[in-house]
Amino acid sequence: MQNDSEKLKREFLENEIETLSIFAAFGRAGVYSPNASEQKKNELKKFLRNKLRAYGSDYRRGIVSEEKHFSNVKTFSSEISARCKNILSNGRFRIGIAQKLLNLYLKYLWVLGWMTKSPWHCPFDYLILSKFPRIESTCMKWTKCDHINCYKSWVGAARKKAGNSIAKWELETWNKGGSGF
Repeated sequence: MQNDSEKLKREFLENEIETLSIFAAFGRAGVYSPNASEQKKNELKKFLRNKLRAYGSDYRRGIVSEEKHFSNVKTFSSEISARCKNILSNGRFRIGIAQKLLNLYLKYLWVLGWMTKSPWHCPFDYLILSKFPRIESTCMKWTKCDHINCYKSWVGAARKKAGNSIAKWELETWNKGGSGF
């Protein structure tokens, strides 16, 4: 059983992971429409935090298959789009943004040891997609991607490079050249 201090530390880390995941997924993606108010943006972020925690619970228990993960990315995108279309650019929370957000959040959980099984996939972004020169050009920009088949093509390309663990391969790749600083 965790004492109060440990609970506070874990809650702090959970909040930081959510913030970092949202920041990374939204940073260059042009998520919002020009007329989105700060209040609506904050409501979306609060909703995203709750969704990430809900998804994370299933992944931590190890009950999510790869097919379910594909479905989760698509559902996540569609659910946010339906709920927040009036503040989203072109009324969509694109697949590329949804996968980056969910996969990065899961990566953090795994790296911290809060999830024993590595995530099915990895956060696909410019650095990782640049490792797959043969991907169809319409699928090369993660911030613009809104088709689950593009996401599946990224996973297929990553699997060819990574073998059994896409997450481990991505972590090694990121550590070699991904910080950008």
